[in-house]
Amino acid sequence: MRKRPRAFRRHVHRGAHDKGMDVSLGILLYLAEAASGFCREISAQHKVEVIFQSEDVSTDLSRDVSLCLFRVLQEALQNAIKYSGTRDFHVSLVGATGEIHLTVLDSGIGFDPEKPSRKAASG
Repeated sequence: MRKRPRAFRRHVHRGAHDKGMDVSLGILLYLAEAASGFCREISAQHKVEVIFQSEDVSTDLSRDVSLCLFRVLQEALQNAIKYSGTRDFHVSLVGATGEIHLTVLDSGIGFDPEKPSRKAASG
């Protein structure tokens, strides 16, 4: 991985949690690095193990796709930590021709899709 200026890496890293900052440029250019930094940070913050793997992630992703993937990663990993009942997680970001795959796995308690939720749906 190419070296990034330290100030730029800090900006991307801080921006992952500070919605007041526009980090889309950093995420656009370095999605895998931003995702890896987020995984390290959330791992330390929640005292869990998050293994991050990236492979063939293009730097040519559109701004919208990169930002969307990063936000999905944030939400998915935070939900997994909150609800899975486990402390071990695996995140992968894998590029292929014309595709990118984001996977967040845990070995938690799961749920039964046939069993109704305790909360009644409204809407």
